[in-house]
Amino acid sequence: NGRLKMGHVGMAGILLSLFAILFSLTATTESQTLLHFYQLSSVTSYLTSNVYLLFVGIFGGTLIVPLYTQLQLAVPDKKRSAFIACNNIMNAFFMVSAAIFSIILFTLKLNIREIFLIVSCLNFIFFSYYIYRNPRDFYLAFFELLIKALYKVEVKGTENFQDKGPSIIAANHISFIDPLILCVCANRAPIFIMDQAYFDIKILQWFYNSAKAIPITPRKICPDGLERAMKRAQKDLASGETLGIFPEGFISKDGEIKEFKAGIQRLGTKVNELTLYPVAISGMWGSWFSRHKNGRAMNGIPWRRKLRTKITVSVGKPIKGPDIIPSDVRKQIEVLRGPVK
Repeated sequence: NGRLKMGHVGMAGILLSLFAILFSLTATTESQTLLHFYQLSSVTSYLTSNVYLLFVGIFGGTLIVPLYTQLQLAVPDKKRSAFIACNNIMNAFFMVSAAIFSIILFTLKLNIREIFLIVSCLNFIFFSYYIYRNPRDFYLAFFELLIKALYKVEVKGTENFQDKGPSIIAANHISFIDPLILCVCANRAPIFIMDQAYFDIKILQWFYNSAKAIPITPRKICPDGLERAMKRAQKDLASGETLGIFPEGFISKDGEIKEFKAGIQRLGTKVNELTLYPVAISGMWGSWFSRHKNGRAMNGIPWRRKLRTKITVSVGKPIKGPDIIPSDVRKQIEVLRGPVK
């Protein structure tokens, strides 16, 4: 779809490593005679090893393509050929290093399966560390795949997103998984502003901290908490980040879009070159994650209205910082959403 998400690299690297490990651990079948294909097809270890190798190839491609795409997109046009040539030299260096490493392992009396297992484990450790260092990119890609598996998602207007600069994704708030749904349309990993009460849930704090979420408290409860959140939001925006904000401040209890808070307008006047993208989420009202049952969500046994319910995420035209007016943004999102379903 023309959008590159580097989180796919971490996922592909982990899955490639896991299937390579499974391949290394597959039992071998020895034969003193040459077997025909139909005879090999009846050997379980032959079939499973080929399935594992197939997935090694699939996830190897899923790993390489984003890396080479990023290499070409991230460098200046005039220096692109030089960077690609440098990358080829580095590839050659690591191939020679891998050959030397294999020779050393062979001298230690290790067989090919054992060497493959060692390399696969090293690969798994490396990509685990990569995800640890870049968790937000991983979350963006993972939750996109998860939401698309649970729902039939239609995304409109992603061409309105810019690749650089401080920005806010402002959306209506219908369900508890709206931040995950926004991962489907976002081209950069957003930093979400969230209620302090949910942020304080101990079992999930590691996740919120790794995602760099910003906890916020209503002014009437803790004025200092509100100011801290706004200062943190301004700092992140000034460094070129994207914020995910639900300006209503709470999840709708009737599916309608409530009055927007003034925070987005305040950020628009404080941050230079800020761009706001109005985003409408429709189709989630009535789901298990919405407050459609007497104002309560996630009550009772989880169920969907039908298999892979259709939801729509619509991105509106960008609004520059000085032009951000909460009531106007709300109207735009209301138009993008259409009637509540």
